[in-house]
Amino acid sequence: MAKQVTFTGLTAVLKNLNREIEGIKGRTRKGMGEAVLTVRREAQILCPHDTGNLNNSCYCVVSGGKGQPTTKAGASPGFKSENKAGKKIDTARLSSDHGSAITEAKSHGSKDNIVGTIGFSAFYAPDVHEAVEATFKKPRAQAKFLETPLKEMSGQILQIIRDDARVKR
Repeated sequence: MAKQVTFTGLTAVLKNLNREIEGIKGRTRKGMGEAVLTVRREAQILCPHDTGNLNNSCYCVVSGGKGQPTTKAGASPGFKSENKAGKKIDTARLSSDHGSAITEAKSHGSKDNIVGTIGFSAFYAPDVHEAVEATFKKPRAQAKFLETPLKEMSGQILQIIRDDARVKR
């Protein structure tokens, strides 16, 4: 099962972002999908890289509204079975946790509430995400690789959703 993490300082950002999104009349699954994919791209740039499994565990799901939940990215990643030092990696656990995270994310929305979920399902993702003292080799890699784009891109997220809501269907 994927580990749940509470981000300090992010709670207020997400609360405000969710309130603003709920206020956008005519918001669509398409707009929410574009928004989560935009954040995902930046999160993956900032995500540390050893085997690529952490980066590959990133997923985006849009649920709620009309239609079935949609996995926008990360539906079936390929996980590597050993790291650069030759240490074996539990790919069965990575795959199982990934499937569980996507299944859970698909349950978040409702008929009246479109929800976009972005996450990293690797069991060690929370530890790497919170490793603020760590030094990473990959350029631009950092701790808080998901939290940072959510905080820095909140205006862009809202604009993407607003722009799509204005398009006449």
